[in-house]
Amino acid sequence: QLFSQKALLQGVKLEDKISSTTLALAVEKAKEMGLSFDRLRSLKPWSLSLSLSLFKLQTLRLDPKQGVDRYFFDKGKQAGKKVGALETFEYQLDRLDGLSDRIQEQMLLQTLEELDHLEEEIGQLVQAWSRGEIEVLAELMQESFKDFPELYRRLFTERNKNWLLQIEPLLDRSGTTLVVVGALHLVGPESVVELLGSQGYAVKQL
Repeated sequence: QLFSQKALLQGVKLEDKISSTTLALAVEKAKEMGLSFDRLRSLKPWSLSLSLSLFKLQTLRLDPKQGVDRYFFDKGKQAGKKVGALETFEYQLDRLDGLSDRIQEQMLLQTLEELDHLEEEIGQLVQAWSRGEIEVLAELMQESFKDFPELYRRLFTERNKNWLLQIEPLLDRSGTTLVVVGALHLVGPESVVELLGSQGYAVKQL
């Protein structure tokens, strides 16, 4: 319900939010994936971007319910651990919904341009992640966002800095705390790892 509230256009059309070139490309890509664009036309550019990406990932048999974050969340609950979150779902949606029209269109364009290569890129990401190849992960991320610095700032840099304010107090506690974040928040400029290092913490890759 919250997603629908924020993701759907109100009183305007998608054509009013993006250029005719971007719209034509979106229609083309949706058609290639066997989707009816009429059902997608009511989405804001950022939510259209997410929807197309999610559908493509599902066709590659990637299930978000099998994600590392969900795995550890379930494990923690089963073990009676205290489980918290660095962000709320609404905050995450607002990060996207608060993007300017120009940046939303950039996000959509980035998605449309990468859809045909997503299977290869995901394969590279998973392989690099499983091997702990942080240089490769950083290179893949920088390549993906090189033309979208403002999008990178809003989705990564600003969130990483907010997370640091919550992670630092955990380091002063006794015992062990497990913090699970997306792999791309751990590499590249102003990553969580870089920010912790800048505060004098020793960070070791296991």
